[in-house]
Amino acid sequence: MGERQDQLTVRLFGAPEIRIADQPLRLHHQKARALLYYLAASGRPSTRDYLAGLLWSETLEGNARHSLRSSLYHMRQAFHAQGSNEILLGASEQIALHPAALVCDVAAFRQLVAEGTEEALLAALKLYQGPFLQGFTVADAPLFEEWQRFEADTLASMYLGVLRTLAACAQERQEWQRAIMYTQRIIQLEPWRKRRSST
Repeated sequence: MGERQDQLTVRLFGAPEIRIADQPLRLHHQKARALLYYLAASGRPSTRDYLAGLLWSETLEGNARHSLRSSLYHMRQAFHAQGSNEILLGASEQIALHPAALVCDVAAFRQLVAEGTEEALLAALKLYQGPFLQGFTVADAPLFEEWQRFEADTLASMYLGVLRTLAACAQERQEWQRAIMYTQRIIQLEPWRKRRSST
């Protein structure tokens, strides 16, 4: 099955990246980017009220809804500029990214970890290129920041689990170099997790 011409690829591990048909998406509005990241990571429709609260909880409800409409407009304009008009689904109260057009590393990572075979875990390991949304911040959105921290911690815990399982598999086969490599990654990640939990 070939790649769609309007395929939206969203990478959220490490510094986030958005591409359409292998071209960077030009979306400079910060909360529009945050909205896109949330929709891609969750992989499911969300109500307008929920999204308005997630990103504009510090403002009045009417203003939050207006700001959401503005961010959705920025997203549609960015998609339209690259010839993709059917990625964003939002004609009703439900907002979503078209599932057939979306490829997201976080969603693929979760699926591979759930599959649980050694082959799937090795593929999951390659997808984890750094902490979730590394370096991305958005002003005046405490609920989004809370969600971002929770997702980062959850995904890091899953990544640790992958490393431990693969290290155990390598030890069983007496592949000591592989086992050491996985163990070193675990050791490198643990201090970061302790710092995160103390903030």
